[in-house]
Amino acid sequence: MFSCTRMRLCIALGDFDAARETGATLNAVAAERGLVRTRMRGLALAMALEHRAGNGERARAHLAEFLRLFSEADYAWPLARERTVFPCVARRGSGKLSGCPRLGAGSHRPAGGHG
Repeated sequence: MFSCTRMRLCIALGDFDAARETGATLNAVAAERGLVRTRMRGLALAMALEHRAGNGERARAHLAEFLRLFSEADYAWPLARERTVFPCVARRGSGKLSGCPRLGAGSHRPAGGHG
């Protein structure tokens, strides 16, 4: 999926606004077409994006929507792929994400070491 690849590239380059724009488009198109799993992939990436950008509230909002969709689709691979970020976002109910390192733009490595 090219949108997810573009989001990953933008996140890695630190271009968070471009990643957000791509993610918003992906979310809208996937929702319009009923593509729940595609939407879930985008939400997991959006969660990782906002965590790396230091916006915990947005990261948690994306996680909450992912979990709502999970109750319908039972598809967890996107969270497994973002396993370095997911636990940090999940355990932060409010406040700053202190104690969970935000990976630098160049330090993002997809799960399994595949790019």
